[in-house]
Amino acid sequence: RVTWNAIHCGDFVYDSSTMTYPPFYNSPVTDFTWGEQVEHIPAFVCYKMNRLTKVSIPESVTSMGDMAFAHCTALTQVNWNAVNCGDIANNSSGSFYPPFYNTSVTHFIWGEQVVHIPAYSCYGMNRLTKMTLPESVTSIGEYAFGNCSTLTEMTALGIVPPTAGDFAFEAVSREIPVYVPASALAAYQTADTWSEFIHLQAIGTTGLQTPTLPENIIINGGQLH
Repeated sequence: RVTWNAIHCGDFVYDSSTMTYPPFYNSPVTDFTWGEQVEHIPAFVCYKMNRLTKVSIPESVTSMGDMAFAHCTALTQVNWNAVNCGDIANNSSGSFYPPFYNTSVTHFIWGEQVVHIPAYSCYGMNRLTKMTLPESVTSIGEYAFGNCSTLTEMTALGIVPPTAGDFAFEAVSREIPVYVPASALAAYQTADTWSEFIHLQAIGTTGLQTPTLPENIIINGGQLH
């Protein structure tokens, strides 16, 4: 178990050619807890901690280094609560890789206060099938969901369509259903990037998605027939 309270620790480096390894490289840690005051998650800090299964990013985080959780092959869930974390960029290694490179994440949960989805935050997560963006989100960084080619549906709860950076949804099929608030459907249909999705569908105030029914079942007068 590790409890990390360092508010703004600098980035680490991994270079096998010089025998330079990050602090917890290949360790048996299963529980890594970030303190509520942490502002920067260093590059490579959890590199190859291949027994971690779940990570929670606190609200206080404003920046994250590349490869922070790379090769955590057992990692399946990320709870991201950082309200306004800056875009993730190459700041430590010669070649850039996103923070969750080569993980097994199937559940990426955004906190209800998140305003900005950082660039490259979910890049290459090719086991994600569903994604929900909370109402608080106003912007999405470039390549944020790039190469998330396994996404089969998305839900965007913002009344105003979030602005999306270049290639924010690169390799995500434009034919997947994207569920948006009924009152904002027209806005999504004309907004940059969102208008590319051909199956934008409205959800009501209950948050329940409109079901897809076989042809022999119809709705008439509020009843199924």
